[in-house]
Amino acid sequence: DLRYLSYKWNIPLAAVMVCGDSGNDASMLRGDTNGLVVANYSKELEELRGMRRIFFSKKEYAAGIIDGMLHYDFIGGQSDG
Repeated sequence: DLRYLSYKWNIPLAAVMVCGDSGNDASMLRGDTNGLVVANYSKELEELRGMRRIFFSKKEYAAGIIDGMLHYDFIGGQSDG
C-alpha cells in the first residue's frame, strides 16, 4: 500500500506522484498524492478532470509522465500541459 511505504520511508504523500491511464487507476488517483493522467487515458478517467491534485497531460505514455514530473516540479523545466 502506498500509504504504508510513505510512512515507512518518511515521505509525505504530497511528495509522491501516481500515474494512470485506465479506470482501474481511478481510486489511486483520487488519493492524497499528486495524480497524473496521461493523454492516452481511457474515457473512464474523464470524471476526474478538474479534481484537485489531478493533472491531465497532453502527452502520451512516458512523455506524459515526464510532463507530470515537470508540472509537479519533481524535475526542473516547464510543462507544456
